Amino acid sequence: MLRARAFTLALLLSSHAALAQAPAPAPATPAPAPATATPTPAPAPAPATPAPAPPSTGRELPKAPARALLTPEQQRAALDRGLALFRAPRRDCAAVRAALIPGLWGGAQPTPVDKDSTDPYAALALCSAETNHWITALRIVNELLRVDPATPHAWLQPRAEIALGLYGDAREHLVALGKQRPTDAQLAVTNAIGACRVEAWAICDEAALGAAKLVDALPEGRPRAEATAELHVLRGEALFHTGRFDESTQEIEAALALAGPRPDVTLEKRLKRNEIVKQSRLAVEPVYDQTIPLGVYHLLGRVKGTKPLVALKLYNFADTSRSVRIEVEIPGVTDKAVNTKLLLKGRREVEEIVPPLRTDFPIASVRAERPAMLSIKITSGVETLYEKSYPVTLLPRDTLPLAQRVDADLSVPTPGFIAAWVTPNAKPVDAFLAAAKARAGGTFAGTQRPTFPQVKAIWDELQAQGVSYVMDPAVLADFGYAQRTRLPAEVLAVKNAQCLEGTILFATLLEAIGLEPILVRVPGHAFVGWRPTEKDGAKPGDLAFVETTMVHDAPFEAAVKVALARVVEERKRGSFAKGIYGPAFMLDLSDLRKAGFRPQPLD
Repeated sequence: MLRARAFTLALLLSSHAALAQAPAPAPATPAPAPATATPTPAPAPAPATPAPAPPSTGRELPKAPARALLTPEQQRAALDRGLALFRAPRRDCAAVRAALIPGLWGGAQPTPVDKDSTDPYAALALCSAETNHWITALRIVNELLRVDPATPHAWLQPRAEIALGLYGDAREHLVALGKQRPTDAQLAVTNAIGACRVEAWAICDEAALGAAKLVDALPEGRPRAEATAELHVLRGEALFHTGRFDESTQEIEAALALAGPRPDVTLEKRLKRNEIVKQSRLAVEPVYDQTIPLGVYHLLGRVKGTKPLVALKLYNFADTSRSVRIEVEIPGVTDKAVNTKLLLKGRREVEEIVPPLRTDFPIASVRAERPAMLSIKITSGVETLYEKSYPVTLLPRDTLPLAQRVDADLSVPTPGFIAAWVTPNAKPVDAFLAAAKARAGGTFAGTQRPTFPQVKAIWDELQAQGVSYVMDPAVLADFGYAQRTRLPAEVLAVKNAQCLEGTILFATLLEAIGLEPILVRVPGHAFVGWRPTEKDGAKPGDLAFVETTMVHDAPFEAAVKVALARVVEERKRGSFAKGIYGPAFMLDLSDLRKAGFRPQPLD
């Protein structure tokens, strides 16, 4: 985490104090009226000029309306309704959650997890798991275990951890719980799920067979039927991935029979897959995101922590190794990527592919979400082994993905993508800096000269050009999964910016003149900082900051003071302690550049 020393305002401004002290022009002295002048009526007073909007601190952003609290009677009714829905023969878990959540958490205080509330909390945990709200499920089951270590729902703890990719925790809990509960059928099923999830197919098949014996001992009813169907599916996948296609089909058909009259589309697709792969002897499992953010497309698969457009899991079930030709494209959007790969006999291979955008694709013309198709074709000689298209959605280049979803409850922050919006090579940026040079003594010299006069020159030129802050009510107080964020060139054209856009604009201009910007995020707000040098009187590790939303009519010195005060305030609160996973963080643009987060390619 970057550190900001107690770098006082006086020290920050010492290198350009003279600029701040330029004398104001003296007021003009009115000439006396001639003695013979005819009196005239006093002019009507000019309408008052509205006071400028105060600078943003992030605290004035739209707040969610206060929710109406439920009375204890209303909470009890909601809990009764939720439990009734949960116990229905065909429960709707979305409706169960909609009733139980306000019933448990809609009063003046959340209902504690204790012996009197275990039934609704257990129902909420189970339905949260069924609807992929795994974080909620895990938190609740941990509380249930605290209240009652013998809770029958302990298996949900490793099940949720497996779903969240916490395989080490899941294994530890499976071993510990397995010793305590050797006949727990749900725990045995969870063990098989974990083996399948990490693609240990032989172990998965063995674990599923062992779990089936425990499940058969359960009383007849929904839990037994659901667990039995799940084990058939697990065995079907394990057998498929070990090349035993006919046995796999039998298991999937058994699972379909237990599903009842409602068709299970997923299982039906697996039956069809089995027949196709039985002939081609090649299984293809594409892993891809259904939304494609064009603004960071150039980073996908090329920067650590980013995923490629598509990763193909390829299983060669043929009797020999063979070479295949892989073609991937989004027709009309990308060129066709063509890779040749040798698939070894009986092995799984993974091929990651990011086809380049077409040079004639008008990326700037995509102003809203646009449907497209991801096309994949695999051939061996003249034989087509696999050919399929998948629907995807293109996101405009100004859609900044600030997090990556893991499940319905959890997303992982990806603030590094902000660096793609810092675009110092844009032509409007060059034009702006050419106009600002006169305010910096005719040149910008980066760290070769004191930095404060240079940043002030940028500030003054933005102010002279009328660039101002505008609050965007669509921007949430806490940044969401993705945020529409204009590029600096567009901000310079329209002369207004919300706080994140203003931060990115300043970072772009600072990087363009050779400084090292720092992007600062505090709760509900963003602003910019930079690394001053010894020419400013700074010490190594010192940082300077400026509140970008004050640019319209406030002095540069005041904006520096406000930003520094906010950093000091958040540091005292410990907001920066958890880095990008906490309420506040700083991003060093130079570090992001070294990691490969390049600017968006410009038209």
